[in-house]
Amino acid sequence: MRGARREPRPGLMKNWCCRRSFAGWYSRLLLRERRASDHSEFPREGRSSVEDDREATEVPNRRGYKSRLGALVWFFRKSRDGWKRKHQDLKATVKGYKVRVADLSKSRDRWRLKAEEAAGRLAASEAEAASLRARLAAAEREKKRPREAAP
Repeated sequence: MRGARREPRPGLMKNWCCRRSFAGWYSRLLLRERRASDHSEFPREGRSSVEDDREATEVPNRRGYKSRLGALVWFFRKSRDGWKRKHQDLKATVKGYKVRVADLSKSRDRWRLKAEEAAGRLAASEAEAASLRARLAAAEREKKRPREAAP
C-alpha cells in the first residue's frame, strides 16, 4: 500500500485507538524487553516484582528534559528541518558560486589569450612599421645624395 506506515511489529497496533498512546506503550515495552535481556531471569535481591514493573514502565529521560515527549519530538523535528533547509540553501549558494568562479575563470583565460594575441599582432605591426620607416629613410638619403656622373 502506498503511503501506509509499517507497524513496528505485526499485530501490535491492532487494539490501540490512538497512535500516541501506542508510542508510549511501545517504548515502555521495548525498555522492559531491553532490561529483561540485560539482566538475568532471577529477580534482584531486596526488590519486588512490582518495583521492577514500575521501574520498567518509567521512560527514562536521558538528558533530563521535563517536557512531553510529543513536544520534544515536534521541537527537535522543527529544529532539524530548519538546519537542513539552511544547509541546503547554503549548499546551493556555494554551488552557484563555484559555477560562477568556473565561468569567470574560463572567460578570463579567453580574454588573456585574446590580449596576448593582440600584443603579438601589435609587436609585429610595430616591427613592420619600424622596418618601413628605415626603408623610407634610406630611400630619402639615396635621393639627397648627388649622383655621380656617368663617363
